[in-house]
Amino acid sequence: MSRIKLPRGIRNNNPLNIRRNEKQMWVGEVAQLEHKNGAEIYTERDRFFCQFKDLIFGWRAAFITLHTYIVKHKCNTIEKIIARWAPPSENNTTQYINNVSFFSLIYPDAEIDFYDKIAMIKIAAAMCIVENGTAYDPIKADNTLALLDAGYESALHAVKIKMKDAEGGTK
Repeated sequence: MSRIKLPRGIRNNNPLNIRRNEKQMWVGEVAQLEHKNGAEIYTERDRFFCQFKDLIFGWRAAFITLHTYIVKHKCNTIEKIIARWAPPSENNTTQYINNVSFFSLIYPDAEIDFYDKIAMIKIAAAMCIVENGTAYDPIKADNTLALLDAGYESALHAVKIKMKDAEGGTK
């Protein structure tokens, strides 16, 4: 699949389609991306969604966002996460919940622990499929399972540092 034909979230290295926030730049976020199509190089700037220089940074941002949902906003089930992530005013939230549950093999009302790495990777991969279409399966894509794992570990490290700083630890 050529880069041009890839879904928007994958072209942007933003598998969960995190929206741009002018007040916050994620680690690895860029203003625009350059893509190669054979000998042709073109620039793409997405005004609405974050673009990351590499897919690992997109996964990292996704996991940090999910951590915030689970810990800060108490969205600790697929139902609660998706109701906030994809509200009914913008999406078919019920279908999104059902699809994430189906693809992740986790019940919609099952309590989720952010520190359950396997569950988090399954949920993020399932959300990626919903966000980018079933033609793009992150588990089958090149190196994506390793990128999911590395993105989770990077987010976990960032979350632990943030929590340590909030508790008055050293920076």
